[in-house]
Amino acid sequence: MTSPSGRSATRLICAAAAFLLSGCSFDMGTLTALATHNVNIPTKPIERQVEGTDCIYTFLGVPVTGSLVPNLQEAIDRAMAQVPEGDAMENVALYDDPTWYVLGSSECFRVKGDVVKIAQVPAANNVHP
Repeated sequence: MTSPSGRSATRLICAAAAFLLSGCSFDMGTLTALATHNVNIPTKPIERQVEGTDCIYTFLGVPVTGSLVPNLQEAIDRAMAQVPEGDAMENVALYDDPTWYVLGSSECFRVKGDVVKIAQVPAANNVHP
């Protein structure tokens, strides 16, 4: 039979283990298309090396912005907003830029790439003889 203090210690260890083994998941954005290899899509280049960012800031470990993590989709949208006639990005590089200050920190997601216009391909004539 265990003593009351032994049971308390066991409960404390179990609670600490559960806390340390738990995790979180954050939505970092939604991408309409993504490829890790070259895809032949007819595009018209509009502007090269366009950059967009989304940042969060903390003070003493407490977030002072509306989110806990930067949003990748927001960074892409900010890059695309600079070139309104474009509708996609190619040759995109993604960066995570953390910065530490004395009493706080910031973390930014940065995207850099070429804004393009996807060429309109005429629909194939699907009339059968």
